[in-house]
Amino acid sequence: MIKRLNRKKYEGGKVLPFDQTGDFYHRRGSKRLDNSEYLEALAFYRRAVEKEPTNVEYHLAMAEVYTVMNYFEESNKILLVLMTGGDSFTTECYFGMGCNYIGLQEYDKALESFRRYIQTDPDGEFSDEVYDVLDVLQEPDLFREAFGDTMALERTAAYQSAAKGKRLLDSGETAKAIKMLEKVAEKNPDLHFVRNNLALAYYVNRQMDKAVQTALSVLEDDPGDLLAKCNLALFYFDKGEHELAAPYIEMLKGAQTDEPEELSRLSMTLLELGLYENACAQIKKLLKERPYDQKTLHQYGVCLYHMGKYRQAEDAWGRILRIEPRNTIAKYYKNEAHRVCEGGAPQKELHAHFQVPYEELLRRIQYLNRCVKLRQEEAQALWENGDELYDTLLWGLELTDNTIKRAMLSFAAGLGGERSERLLRDFILRRNHPDEIKREAFAMLKRMGAGEPYIAYMGKNIVEVRVNIFEGYGDELPKEYKQTIEIAIRMIREIHGDECVRLAISLWEKFVAKQKKGYTQIRSAHSWAAALEYIACRHMGIQVSKAQLCYRYETSIGRVNSAYNKLEAALRDQLKDDE
Repeated sequence: MIKRLNRKKYEGGKVLPFDQTGDFYHRRGSKRLDNSEYLEALAFYRRAVEKEPTNVEYHLAMAEVYTVMNYFEESNKILLVLMTGGDSFTTECYFGMGCNYIGLQEYDKALESFRRYIQTDPDGEFSDEVYDVLDVLQEPDLFREAFGDTMALERTAAYQSAAKGKRLLDSGETAKAIKMLEKVAEKNPDLHFVRNNLALAYYVNRQMDKAVQTALSVLEDDPGDLLAKCNLALFYFDKGEHELAAPYIEMLKGAQTDEPEELSRLSMTLLELGLYENACAQIKKLLKERPYDQKTLHQYGVCLYHMGKYRQAEDAWGRILRIEPRNTIAKYYKNEAHRVCEGGAPQKELHAHFQVPYEELLRRIQYLNRCVKLRQEEAQALWENGDELYDTLLWGLELTDNTIKRAMLSFAAGLGGERSERLLRDFILRRNHPDEIKREAFAMLKRMGAGEPYIAYMGKNIVEVRVNIFEGYGDELPKEYKQTIEIAIRMIREIHGDECVRLAISLWEKFVAKQKKGYTQIRSAHSWAAALEYIACRHMGIQVSKAQLCYRYETSIGRVNSAYNKLEAALRDQLKDDE
């Protein structure tokens, strides 16, 4: 019966589509959440949101699942977006964000979120829990009891800098990571984890002698340091000094630890040394602590692949896709495992790091370059009628090359539409992207006519950004000029879409630039906005009458004609050049 209902429902000899409401999927997601079946819950909640994108309750449910799965940043992204839509669920958002910041071990931000919760709703649903957490966060003795002395270390500037250095290393910004970690290590030589990460950064940067000496210095202070032994095994092996590497490798084969950070480094080292069965045993232990961590699942898949367990490897990468369906790295490796399952020859070696092989990376960059060179209508068709371009752009934005990031954002913004806006808004909410590129993304969103404010992570803080496209003009620009373009953006986007908005903004900027010797007086911003829409529509071949515009903008034909004549005269050369 379930199989029959899965896709079609039969009734009176007719075949009806099995299509349910968002509530149907939300109820099933909640049931799975109660049973701790988080992947299934996430899938159902995602379907509910697809059915009813404006339902706040469904978004909150997704945020809750992400929190439980330790995807704290993904959860916060949802909550931040919800907070811009009104104040009905503000308290729930503050509570969720506070919980996420504790998971991220950013206790100052957690404290701020919980305080805002109490300020907003002192007697709210979660107020008793919030008061308890506030006591813990604000009292040093309670804090140490709850999180331990090691956690208290994370409030220091040294640890914050060390954590940033590690993030830089993980994201491929090795030179910056070395600079950051060297400063911390010099001032805090007793923090062995900092020197271990510095040694690894030297290794990635191919400064092999420095890498070895730094790792040895850690062992001099602590002969039992497992991470230093992992480093030396890898460094000596890579240098071809196998006799020096051998005792460390043998020790790692039998190493026992339950500490997640040690398990992570140990399993990665064994994997890079080609000791797949040993690595697999450690990764299984790690997955008990981090069952949804994508990098760990990828390493598990690589081990299984090289052990000849291709179907299980395919399942490991499939698990990542259940968490993040648009992840093209996991999709590549899942397809690779499936290819071998179907009789294809296995690859000699797969990447231990969660990125596609160089040949595939090159193929994707070439594909994006071809797309950028397409005519606007061809690129638009690819963008709107399939997922390959969108998904590949998402992948490209996660590369460390800032030039590629800028090119991908500019290309996406030029395509316009809801997908482009969603991509740019998601970009500015990710903490791993540079602030200077986010500032460029703000301008792109503004030119697209995307509604403000823009919520972003900037300088470690959450900010609301409003963009003034005439910032360089200072106070001398009459307020009517700003009002005109704001009205035009709102009205044009509603009827004609983003491409027409971008043209109107461009035309208005050119008009304003020609007014610096003396600004033409604007008595009615609505009339000028109507005239601007008329010119933009004519330029794009869109049929629109001045009578229609007068009705929509609530103005007279005389005023629209007057504004049109002045605009057309100022832009005449520009319009001729574009034709």
